[in-house]
Amino acid sequence: MGEVSWSEQAESDLESLVANPVVRAQIKHIAEEILHDIPPRTCPDDGSARGIMWHRCITWEQKRQLEEAELQEAQPHEKQLKDTTDGPWNYFLMYTKGNSAKFEVLGVRSTHQMASMWVQMDSEPPDITDLLLR
Repeated sequence: MGEVSWSEQAESDLESLVANPVVRAQIKHIAEEILHDIPPRTCPDDGSARGIMWHRCITWEQKRQLEEAELQEAQPHEKQLKDTTDGPWNYFLMYTKGNSAKFEVLGVRSTHQMASMWVQMDSEPPDITDLLLR
């Protein structure tokens, strides 16, 4: 732990976007596990441009569970995620390499905000850093 620091803006985003304190804590915990260097690319769940990286706040295990839940909605499974409507997987972390920490989270965005960003990028190619950190 301790390899991720959070900017004031990221802390503010987290507080304003994520009402559930349990989910906020999960996001901070998951950030320590998932953040890594990402080469320049734009993928739905992670990517980077101009030194800013983004990653959906989801572990590989959670992603697998969500995919299973979609396929087996009618069949309850003890390890299946109990609530697929609210959780850390509904948020993205915007981050960069840090100074004292390995990575610094610059902002938090909802999946809705990210989807809006992709729509805007398709219609008019803006400076991606403006979109990521709005």
